[in-house]
Amino acid sequence: VVEDSIMIKGISSIVEFEESILVFRKSRVPIIIDRNLEQIYTWHMMDDFPFDTSEIVSLDSFIIYTDETTSSSIQMINVYDESIQQMDLATYLSSIEDVQSNNGFLFVKGTSINGPEVVQLNKNFEVIQVLSLDIPEVDNIKTLRYHPNLVYAWGHQGLGQYNANYRLCYAYQEPNPIEWIDLQLDSMWI
Repeated sequence: VVEDSIMIKGISSIVEFEESILVFRKSRVPIIIDRNLEQIYTWHMMDDFPFDTSEIVSLDSFIIYTDETTSSSIQMINVYDESIQQMDLATYLSSIEDVQSNNGFLFVKGTSINGPEVVQLNKNFEVIQVLSLDIPEVDNIKTLRYHPNLVYAWGHQGLGQYNANYRLCYAYQEPNPIEWIDLQLDSMWI
């Protein structure tokens, strides 16, 4: 049963927030829709976005992306008024490789003189902690997902002639020796 519906043509990307959805449309200005599917705001920016819509993350009422002009900064745009803030993380990172939002926190992975590190920020963009990051000694890690005290890693590892899908969980440092918590074959041919 569909109680509410809306038709939006030319959708190129959608970013979900707690109370609303930001809809990017081809050749049209982005709009914000509330939980009742009513349009509550129309962006004034047209096609000259300072970001790639596929690489942004959301936190609270902000979209966050890596600043292309500097290697150690992120930018945040408030989706309701389009105000832009820049945050330089050069104190912690010499370059940024990944930005993630998870459980109400922002995680910025990059490199410093000490090696890989993850800077954790709260909804007010205050630095909570900086964690050194060890990468597990496993081939083909595809994804790292950061949480306040743990890192989850996903990937594929050859098991005989099969390609095993693995998931690891560890506390940022010293992930080895590896203890397998989930192992399954993606497919098997006989």
